[in-house]
Amino acid sequence: MSLFSKAHDALTALPVEGHMPGFDRAAGWLNSEPITADDLQGKVVVADFGTYTCINWLRTLGYVKAWAEKYEEQGLVLVGVHTPEFPFEADRENVVQAIEALNVAFPIALDPDYAVWQAFDNHYWPAVYIADAEGQIRHHQFGEGGYEECERVIQRLLRDAKELGYAKVRLESLRALAPAHTLYRSVGFVEVEAYADNSMDAYQDPAALEAYRRSAIFMEASL
Repeated sequence: MSLFSKAHDALTALPVEGHMPGFDRAAGWLNSEPITADDLQGKVVVADFGTYTCINWLRTLGYVKAWAEKYEEQGLVLVGVHTPEFPFEADRENVVQAIEALNVAFPIALDPDYAVWQAFDNHYWPAVYIADAEGQIRHHQFGEGGYEECERVIQRLLRDAKELGYAKVRLESLRALAPAHTLYRSVGFVEVEAYADNSMDAYQDPAALEAYRRSAIFMEASL
């Protein structure tokens, strides 16, 4: 099975639940500068909705903190969204004290006006949404539980992101070697320059020509 097939099959095995809205509507941030859509490009993202007096969210926190610590170096971006249930939870200083007391180090988007909550169309504390490197939500968990399944999804999407990243780098190598006239085909969710015409006039360097031929063989095996 080709590299493209592996990455594509792994991604399509999980349902697509829609595009992750992002966190641009947050009123403020703790533990981080504002995280923008550009910051999330190509990243696996976990959004964790909670509020600091919610006992159900507090029971999940140990698992969420462990994911943030364990997978950060592999490219996971974990963002907590603090949406208050009671008026006193909307006070920034109260949230700061609670987050410090709970020893939470991952970024927290402050959502006192429910702007991020509404963008996600969320209705629960706690709620977890997991998005792939293409920005599509592939899994969610409402309420406590589902920890092993969430972690398996995180692991799978990180693995898929790595494979997809390698595939895209490989395609860029092919593009760099292709002559001016190319044909276009679509492979899954990436459009690629697939085959050159029969003219090899662009290749005066034998080493470059051989590299291109190897790339063409790779591409042909992947289609």
